[in-house]
Amino acid sequence: GEALLRLRALAGDRGDAMELTIPVFMRGMKRVSQGNIVLRGSEGETVVSLPEDAMEEGAVLDLSLAPTLTASLNESLKELIDFPYGCVEQTMSRFLPAVQVKKLLGSTKFPLAPEVSEKLERVLDEGLRRLYDFKHEDGGWGWWKEDATDPYLTAHVMYGLALARKAGVPIRSDSYERGLQSLSGQIDKEALEALPSLYRAFTLAGRSDDVVEKRIKAGWHQLQPSQRVQYLAALLNRSQKDRATLLLDELKKEVRTEGSAAWLQDDDAYSWWYSWRWSGSAVETTAMLLESQLAVDASDPLVSSLAEFLVRKRSGRWWNTTRGTATVVTALANYAAATGELDASYVARLSLNDREIGRYVVKNGKLVQGSPSLAIPMSTLKRGDNRVRLDREGREGAFYLSAQLGYFVPPESADRTPGLAIERRMYRLTPRQNAGEWRMEYVPLQSGEKLAPGDDVEVRLTVDNKEDMNFVIIEDRLPAGFEVRETRNDPRFASYSSYWDWYTHQERHDERMAFFLDVLPAGRHEFRYVLYPELAGDALALPASVWPMYVPSLRAESGLWQVRVER
Repeated sequence: GEALLRLRALAGDRGDAMELTIPVFMRGMKRVSQGNIVLRGSEGETVVSLPEDAMEEGAVLDLSLAPTLTASLNESLKELIDFPYGCVEQTMSRFLPAVQVKKLLGSTKFPLAPEVSEKLERVLDEGLRRLYDFKHEDGGWGWWKEDATDPYLTAHVMYGLALARKAGVPIRSDSYERGLQSLSGQIDKEALEALPSLYRAFTLAGRSDDVVEKRIKAGWHQLQPSQRVQYLAALLNRSQKDRATLLLDELKKEVRTEGSAAWLQDDDAYSWWYSWRWSGSAVETTAMLLESQLAVDASDPLVSSLAEFLVRKRSGRWWNTTRGTATVVTALANYAAATGELDASYVARLSLNDREIGRYVVKNGKLVQGSPSLAIPMSTLKRGDNRVRLDREGREGAFYLSAQLGYFVPPESADRTPGLAIERRMYRLTPRQNAGEWRMEYVPLQSGEKLAPGDDVEVRLTVDNKEDMNFVIIEDRLPAGFEVRETRNDPRFASYSSYWDWYTHQERHDERMAFFLDVLPAGRHEFRYVLYPELAGDALALPASVWPMYVPSLRAESGLWQVRVER
C-alpha cells in the first residue's frame, strides 16, 4: 500500500508544511492462483489454491463477473495497461487493443469500464510516443531502442500503425514512411518463415508484392499454421477473398476439436500459451484464425468454436503473456462486434466453499443486481483449495467469472526451477587511486553486516541456465533506503565498461533494477551494478528473480539479503 507522511514546522505566526506519499511493500514474495468460469449451462466451478506457507496478511481473492464477453475483456485490458515494463512488444500489446477498442466505441458493442476508458487516450498517446522514440536509424524496430532491428517487431509495429491509421488515429508520416521502407527492405532479404508476418503488415498499409506471394506459395507446405494464417490475413488485406477462402478451407483441416471448442496450433508449440516461434502459441494462432474466419464468413459454425476455446484458455484476467493477451482480446472484440451477444435474462448465484456470497440478476444482457467485482479477504478463505461456483436459472447467453487469488509467501520460500538458478552476492567496494588509475578493492559482505550511509556496495547476480532462453528478465529488489549508483560517468568505475552493454536493456526503478536480454545462451552469466545506502536502519532486499518473458511459469529466485546501516 502507501504511507502518507505529514511534516509541519511552526515559528510563531509563520510555518510551513509538506506531505509525502511513499510506497510500502510486504516482507514477502507475491504469488497468484487464478481460475476462470465460462457459464453457458446451469453450473460451473473453478478452484484457486492458498498454500500452507501463505502469509496471513495481504491475501485477497478478487472476483470479476460479467454477463457479456466484451464486458469481461475489460479485466484483460486493465492487465495490459498496468504491466510494469515497456519494450516494443509490450508497448504494442497495450496499443493494439486500445486501437481496436477505439474503433468499436462508435457502436454499443463494447461497454468500456470507466477506469479503462479514462486511460484509453493516454495509452494511445504514450504508445505512439514510445514507438517513435524506439524507432531505429534504419526505420525499423527491435525489442528495445538500443538493440538490432528485428523483422517480427518491425512487422508488429507497422501492422499496429496501419491499423491505427484506419481507426482514425493520427500517425506521424515520417515515421510511417520510414517504417514502410524498412519493412520493404526486410521482405527482400528475410527467409521464408518471416515473410507472412512482414507481408501482413505490408498489405495492411496498402502495398503488395507479386514476388513475395510467389515465394510464399512455393513454400506453403513448409510453413507452420501460425505463419499460414498470417498470410491469409495478408490476402484479405488485399481484398483477395476467393484466394483466402481456398487456403482457409485447407487450413481448417488441421483444426483440432474437443467438445464445442476448436483450436489451431503449430506442430511444435509446447503449451496452449507458449511457443518459441513468434505468435506460435495455440491461443495466438487460434485468435488469428478466428479473425480470418470472421472476415471470410462470420456465420460459419467454426467461429463460435474458436471463440469458445479462447475464453476457456483465459487464465484469471489474461492469457499468461502480454502478446497472447493482446492478440486474443483483439480477436474476441472483433468476434463480439461481428456476431453480437445474446441479450439473455437469468438469475445466478455465486458461492465460495459451498457458502453463497452473491446473487446476480441479468436482464437483456445487462447486470441489474449484484456487484461486478468482489474482494474476498483472507479471513473468508481456507488453506488449500477454495472452490468458486456459479449456479443459474436459465441456459441462454453466458456468464463470465475470473478469479485471482493474490497472496504472499515468506521471502525464504524462493521459487526453484530445474535447470535455472540465480544467486546474489554483495561486495563492499573501496576505490583506490594509483598513478592516476582507479582500481577497486572487493570485500564480500555477509547478510546482516553493518554499512554506513554512502558506502558503495557491488551487487553480483549470477544466472545459471542449462538451456538457451529467449527474452529474459532479471529483476533485483532494492533494500529500502538504498539508491543505485550511476557508474558510467564516474572515473572510479571505468573498468566496469565490460558490464554495461552486453545485455540488451537495463531499467532502474525506485524499488528494483531490471536487466533484459533477447537471448541468454546456456551457461553461467554475471550481471553487476552498484548501490549505496542513504538512510540508517535495518533493511531487507527481497529475492532477485529471473524468468523468460513469454514463459513466466519458468522462474527462479535467489535468497534474501539483510543489512544494518549505522551512521
